[in-house]
Amino acid sequence: MHSQYPHLFSPIKIGNVVIKNRIESSPIAIPNDSPEFASMENMISYELRAKSGAGLIVHEETAVTKLSDDSSGPTFSDTALALQDIMKESEAVHRYGAISSVSMVHHGGWNTLAVAPDGKLYAPSAMKNPYGIMTTEMPEDIMFQIVEAYARAAAMAQYGGHDMVQIHGAHGWLLSQFMSPLYNHRKDQYGGSLENRARFPLMIVDAIKKRCPRLPVEYRFSADDHMEGGFEPEEAVEFARMLDGKVDLIHITSSSFWDPSCGLLFPSMFAERGCNLPLAAKIKEAVKTPVVTVGRISDLKQADQAIADGMVDMVAAGRAFLADPEWVSKVYHGHEEDVAPCLRCGTCIPGAYGPAEYVPFHAHLRRCSVNPEIGREWQKNIIKPGSRKKVLIIGGGPGGMQAAITAADRGHEVILCEKSDRLGGLVNVIAKAPFKEEYRRYIDRQIRWVKQRDIDLRMNTKVTPEMAKELHPDVIIAAVGAGPIRPPFPGVDLPHVYTVDQADQVKIGEHVVIIGGGPLGAEEGLHLSSKGHAVTVVEMRDKLCLGAPYLHYMAVNKEYQKPGAPKVILNHRCVSITEEGVWVENAEGEKTLCPADTVLLAVGMRADEEAVEAFRECAMEFRKIGDCNKPATMTEAVRLGYDVAFGL
Repeated sequence: MHSQYPHLFSPIKIGNVVIKNRIESSPIAIPNDSPEFASMENMISYELRAKSGAGLIVHEETAVTKLSDDSSGPTFSDTALALQDIMKESEAVHRYGAISSVSMVHHGGWNTLAVAPDGKLYAPSAMKNPYGIMTTEMPEDIMFQIVEAYARAAAMAQYGGHDMVQIHGAHGWLLSQFMSPLYNHRKDQYGGSLENRARFPLMIVDAIKKRCPRLPVEYRFSADDHMEGGFEPEEAVEFARMLDGKVDLIHITSSSFWDPSCGLLFPSMFAERGCNLPLAAKIKEAVKTPVVTVGRISDLKQADQAIADGMVDMVAAGRAFLADPEWVSKVYHGHEEDVAPCLRCGTCIPGAYGPAEYVPFHAHLRRCSVNPEIGREWQKNIIKPGSRKKVLIIGGGPGGMQAAITAADRGHEVILCEKSDRLGGLVNVIAKAPFKEEYRRYIDRQIRWVKQRDIDLRMNTKVTPEMAKELHPDVIIAAVGAGPIRPPFPGVDLPHVYTVDQADQVKIGEHVVIIGGGPLGAEEGLHLSSKGHAVTVVEMRDKLCLGAPYLHYMAVNKEYQKPGAPKVILNHRCVSITEEGVWVENAEGEKTLCPADTVLLAVGMRADEEAVEAFRECAMEFRKIGDCNKPATMTEAVRLGYDVAFGL
């Protein structure tokens, strides 16, 4: 029995398999996929999760057929290559005692092309999908073929060594489309009543159980679409009763890709921890089948207590395993403070999601703000460090700290100099907001790791080129960041005008105007508003929080629509600042006074290029990372800091 989390780390029997703990790694992938099945990067990712100690590893969403589904990800197929990869994935998980499963899906109307043999795109009903394509009501013969495809995919997974399968009936994919009144307008036996809408999904469950009677089945569905007219919790309870006894594990999630904001599909930093627990608890009360839920399971005390109280039987995590694949092991062995927390920033999502006007190119690659190794963990075992070098790192922000940690771990002599009395850079400002608690946890972990390593840390040290030369480094990594821009507005030097990075160091008045509605200004507006200040955010462009990862951009804008949120003035520029406030002007030249006793400037950062370049001749090798290289996000600074240090 685990001393701190006894329920979380207790075994559970699901069907005919015993899972060693109550932690499921939900189906989220490193999407460097081949058309056949999963990539090497994915296999390593799953293996690391199993090695960490997760009890149940659910491999990524895998299309059961290409029939009316143009999924660019892996697909169950007749090729030997697909079966080989299925076997490799299950073997990678089994060597660490985890139970292996695979998530089976059909995307239905959520497709970019008409991909059926007859040139049609089938969905439960005729409708225009988010890509602007008209779908055709799926006829029974196509439905029967898809039912058979699910059964065959399950048999293939079982033959390939998987212990379970997951039917992905959530998030707006085909089975979710059949269940939701928003998309199912059929007049036959598959539409109308809940019993009719559930008929097709239950046919799939029955077909799998008939073909693979000893294979445990997990059914995942959204218990609330969080969309007007969509699938709601009351019907979710009744549907769960229909599944009870037919499946071996019921997986409760919520929301849909058909909602542009995705709701709680990818819970933002503003969502409550364990946001789907209340939904799951309602299901648990109604069924005998074990229940698992997902959705910002980042408070492990809450998760353990939820299991103890009978709200759920298991918990699942997705992005937590991207941020730190080893988090289960760290928690189990009492090193929870070393876990890199998921920041809920949305960085890992926009490479494959978002409208064209916001995400013009879909890279289908994962990036993570706190895990620079994501998708390339294999490099550490192949690319060895060169000769030991003396590395001087100037600047102790996120990028500089990551560079120092990586260089030290690679065996180099590291000197890290920070001009102030605290490490962390600008994150120390943004982490003050309660919705950014994970940022504080992450920076605290990085500071602790710097101090635990053999790193010569020099605080309150402003490095000059002369000092750098005296240290005789082989490599200089400049991570000095950039300074906030103070535009030459009339009145910008008044005593009540500050840059946003000074917000935690000065007394903020009752009425605040923030000039600049990018991510930093928009988030600071929410923070100050939550503390009782009357805030107005002025932005030159037509949207707020532009430049943030798409889902975070959507989440921030949703917060601004709530009662008591800051006032927003778009398409206006600042023309002057007075003691009374800020004068702004629209495109027609109309001026408005925004009253303020505190003005914060959030109009961007600019590096002192001349000062940075002065270090170039102070060592044989010179690198720039973060804002002093070019305007950068924390993700970019951390990743480049890792890359530069790893390549030494």
